[in-house]
Amino acid sequence: MRATSGDPSRPFTLIARTNCPNIAGEPVMDQLRAAVRTCPYGIMISTGCLGGLLRCTRGGGLRAAVQPCAKDRTPSGPVIRLGPIATEADAELVGA
Repeated sequence: MRATSGDPSRPFTLIARTNCPNIAGEPVMDQLRAAVRTCPYGIMISTGCLGGLLRCTRGGGLRAAVQPCAKDRTPSGPVIRLGPIATEADAELVGA
């Protein structure tokens, strides 16, 4: 995972896969939720497996994807896959 400091006013959609085995757990999800709440145009969606977009693996850690968008939710950039997000520190990097 690579972290870069983002603009908190830039709209985005974060999709987190939450129902596959060995996910990171509530502390990691809580960290991601807290990061999204600090962004006025950020949205987080919890979902099941999305096949090719977020591949299910037996390894630990949550898988996610983020896509920049306009305020009306129109995509404005490519989808970036994230993960595994296994610890609260990993989630903090994603939030940055």
